[in-house]
Amino acid sequence: MSHLVILVGDPFEKGTVLSLQEDSVIIGRSSKEGIPSLAFDNAFISRKHAVLTKMESGYYIEDTGSRHGTFVNGSPLTSFKKHELKHQDEISLSNGIVRLRYVESVLEETLELPAIPVENNTFDGRGTLDSVKNEWIINGECIKLTPKEFACLQSLLLSEAGYVSKQQLIAEVWPERTEQQGALSVSSEELNAVIYRLRKKVAPILQIQNIRGKGYELV
Repeated sequence: MSHLVILVGDPFEKGTVLSLQEDSVIIGRSSKEGIPSLAFDNAFISRKHAVLTKMESGYYIEDTGSRHGTFVNGSPLTSFKKHELKHQDEISLSNGIVRLRYVESVLEETLELPAIPVENNTFDGRGTLDSVKNEWIINGECIKLTPKEFACLQSLLLSEAGYVSKQQLIAEVWPERTEQQGALSVSSEELNAVIYRLRKKVAPILQIQNIRGKGYELV
């Protein structure tokens, strides 16, 4: 059976393995019109960005006229033209906002993902962050966070200046976008969306306040 391994892509954690069990798998972004087979949370991903189609020789990928493109091993695909996937091919959507690894054989033999270090950070009166499970533990309650929400909260909790600038948050929450040459810049809407979701999860214990002209702080 073939699989997709998530390298980068909200709301999935890095290393998530998805089995390809359908003959047609639509990759895109959720909208009022519907939810694709594999949905990512990013405005730069088209509602129907690409499609995987199972044929006799294996799976083929096809860009379905997306605005920001689909790439295989760094090469852009021609829209509406099927491209055969090979074992260990890397699929990239919108200049690396989403990155997937296509694997065909037994997972234990094919996945070469780096081990995730076990590290818990405890903050006086503000709970503990579990970097393995992406959880915030406070007052005996475990609050599940997405990788982006976790990185954002961690940055705010670790801040020695009392606040974190928007530029620093973007660099720490979206390192794959700031380090990759040619990657699309992170929009204010994307940052605001993460802050909004995180505010709902940490309230009323913590509040995230916007400091005009500076960034954000925890109170």
